[in-house]
Amino acid sequence: MVLISDRVFSLVLGFGGAQLQLGRKVVDLAELRRLACQGVPDAAGVRPVVWKLLLGYLPTDHALWAYELEKKRSQYSAFKDELLVNPSEVTRRMEEMTISKGNRHNSEGTGVLPRAEIVHDEHPLSLGKTSVWNQFFQESETIEQIDRDVKRTHPEMQFFNGDSSDALSNQESLKRILTIFAKLNPGIRYVQGMNEVLAPLYYVFKNDPEENNAESAEPDAFFCFVELLSGFRDNFCKQLDNSVVGIRSTISKLSQLLKRHDEELWRHLEVVTKVNPQFYAFRWITLLLTQEFKFRDCIHIWDALLGDPEGPQESAEPDAFFCFVELLSGFRDNFCKQLDNSVVGIRSTISKLSQLLKRHDEELWRHLEVVTKVNPQFYAFRWITLLLTQEFNFRDCIHIWDALLGDPEGPQATLLRICCAMLILVRRRLLAGDFTANLKLLQSYPPTNIDHLLHIANKLRGPIPY
Repeated sequence: MVLISDRVFSLVLGFGGAQLQLGRKVVDLAELRRLACQGVPDAAGVRPVVWKLLLGYLPTDHALWAYELEKKRSQYSAFKDELLVNPSEVTRRMEEMTISKGNRHNSEGTGVLPRAEIVHDEHPLSLGKTSVWNQFFQESETIEQIDRDVKRTHPEMQFFNGDSSDALSNQESLKRILTIFAKLNPGIRYVQGMNEVLAPLYYVFKNDPEENNAESAEPDAFFCFVELLSGFRDNFCKQLDNSVVGIRSTISKLSQLLKRHDEELWRHLEVVTKVNPQFYAFRWITLLLTQEFKFRDCIHIWDALLGDPEGPQESAEPDAFFCFVELLSGFRDNFCKQLDNSVVGIRSTISKLSQLLKRHDEELWRHLEVVTKVNPQFYAFRWITLLLTQEFNFRDCIHIWDALLGDPEGPQATLLRICCAMLILVRRRLLAGDFTANLKLLQSYPPTNIDHLLHIANKLRGPIPY
């Protein structure tokens, strides 16, 4: 199985150290993270492999790549066969089995014509909990929501939208990934905005120059999506919104981070102008900045997000189910409605962002939350739950995710630092603004230099206040 061409491995000059790392028999993951934080080269085939390594989808031992990819892609194929079966097909198979039994019975000389009987639980009108039809109807609402959201994913990009066969095929792949994810994780299921978080992964993998890898973009993106969400799933768990691991807590960490590094801006935002971090940080955090920057800039941000040495675990759980559960551990509480007001829910996460801003820039925090009364929930809810995917263009978001996934402190802490840095970068405008102006600014974050943003976020490194 060809994973990446020898040409890519041999081209070291002009691409820094990242390509050298990929050419080694055993990749030094710590060094690769360090290099990724500086930016992953746009050379063909490099970023897909780097992201898969940073997310633990590929092992560091190059000799094991072919085996692991074949195993996981086969697992995904099994998921599709098991979880995407049309109930009509189940009923048809049972009818064939019944007819087959009847034919065998008739051949014994009974003279009775075979009649297909449908088991009660497999009848389309059955309300039984084990009925595949009942389960199908219960899941139809989720599937319809996924379909609507996928069709709205980056409408400006022909890759995701349009009438071309490629665009339609890409949409179907996104739908299958999100549907399987929802079925494997009934506690969280699908939360609106997950499509935006999935999009950068699928885009990068689908554009791999190696044909075999591009054709397997769907299973590869699924497992990496699960791994990514392990650090952010609490942001998607509504029940944890107000808990210490939920989206509000995450936004609060961003606020505290801003306060620590730029107290003046934090005070102006949260005290003077009363701009609640939730007003802008919610989308930043939940969509991983994918909606705040241009697509190219977003990809660059993700390079740093995934590559930061304080990032997620170095290896993924080989078993698909446990890998999936582990991936969601970090952010699912933010999407759990029952935990909204708990210490691990979204409100608690937003509170952490507020405290982070207060610690680094109390003046800005005070101006936002005290003076102008901008509640962090007004902007940070979307930032955190959608992991900033709605705050930047698609490519910018991908670059942000490079840093988010790679940071050794974990993606959630990195996300809060980036959100806090976003506030600090526009502190002058925030300190000069009132409630209306600041809220408008944070809910429609202006284009910015992603490298500079990540640099500021890195300077905010330190314990997240709780």
